[in-house]
Amino acid sequence: FKAVVSERGLRCLSKGFAPTLEKFGRTVQALLGPEDVHLVQDASNTDGPYLTARIGGGLLFERGTLTISSKHRDLIAFTVDLQLLQRVLQSAATMGAEALEVKLAVRRVQVDAEGATENRPFLSFTGRGAALNLAHDMPISQPYLPPAVEALYRAREHAGHAPYYLSLQQEMPRVQAVMDKLRSFRDRLDVGTTSAGDLHLFMRDEAAHVGTEFRGLGVVTPGAAEGDEETEAVGAAGADSAAARFTLALNRGRARRVTVLTRHFAKVLQCCQLTRPEQILCGIGGTSGGGHLHFVFVFNDIATGRASEETSLSVKLPVRLEQ
Repeated sequence: FKAVVSERGLRCLSKGFAPTLEKFGRTVQALLGPEDVHLVQDASNTDGPYLTARIGGGLLFERGTLTISSKHRDLIAFTVDLQLLQRVLQSAATMGAEALEVKLAVRRVQVDAEGATENRPFLSFTGRGAALNLAHDMPISQPYLPPAVEALYRAREHAGHAPYYLSLQQEMPRVQAVMDKLRSFRDRLDVGTTSAGDLHLFMRDEAAHVGTEFRGLGVVTPGAAEGDEETEAVGAAGADSAAARFTLALNRGRARRVTVLTRHFAKVLQCCQLTRPEQILCGIGGTSGGGHLHFVFVFNDIATGRASEETSLSVKLPVRLEQ
């Protein structure tokens, strides 16, 4: 594997995806392929959330510079320390590197005080500019064996979409303000969505029930034509409170509810500030036992003005038992 990271790719990694992933865990699994790069975090990298960031090779690397081959689909996978990766990326950006070459390398390193050595894998970075000569070898895990590469390849999309998603973009300032007030109240957050486009955020204990309802959000159904947003009549409009409306929607099979950790939800909101997506979709997938709260980040392609096919980010928060 060898390539030259583009200016856009460096910015996308150092300013967006790398700091976002670092909020959920210290390490990330990198899956390099001929067409794109996937950065995946699962339960082995986080305390539960599952994240997948995808960057197309045409955005991440300079045209014509990518060379990659392996014995399994020309895919290469390994684990990276995000703090070390960020250090290299930020150094290159701060020092104004005009080109940042990266390649897989093997170095002979000393492994104990007695002078024993062995071969270890590295990502070798070389940055060049008018007054710059940056060279850095970043240690990585041993490259994955073919069965592990295939498992990561199959898991990169982490199947299990929600039946519908709510578009949160227009309400993000209000959602952030509500979470700033709720986050110190309890460590678990109840999240409810309705197919009519309502989002409910609330917390409950023996003494109180507090929360907020966001009504009339856009509803996106997987498989619908691109850009389509559905609007459904609000069947619970006659109910006199947010809690009553949500209970009625649940009883009619038009709502879903899960409980997640408050800190996980708050981290997703921080990701929005880092990555600046064009649209943020939120849906509840699965049901009892294996459910999740799914966030899909949609980015804009500056060239076409449409949803980007080069970058995507998916965050799935595990469901907690209600207490």
